[in-house]
Amino acid sequence: MSHMKQKLLEQKHLGVAIKQVLAEVDMTQIALADRSGIPRNTLNRKINVGIFNFDELRRIACAVNRPLSSIVASAERLDSAEDAIPALAEEGAK
Repeated sequence: MSHMKQKLLEQKHLGVAIKQVLAEVDMTQIALADRSGIPRNTLNRKINVGIFNFDELRRIACAVNRPLSSIVASAERLDSAEDAIPALAEEGAK
């Protein structure tokens, strides 16, 4: 797997990990936008693409009262699971 492909998978999984945290804490993206100070449209776009800067990630972690490291670890677990089960990668592309 090329470096670029790996990077894209990690980015996608970061957005998925944030969605999972939101579900766990029963928070909407609108509430996260309000609490983090990230505009709603920007937050939605970034969650779907998975590209955030460090400050945005820190603000999200603070808003959901989770360590940033736990969100990143969740994204890494998703990435590892997808590498272990190639069918997941194909399903995610659909």
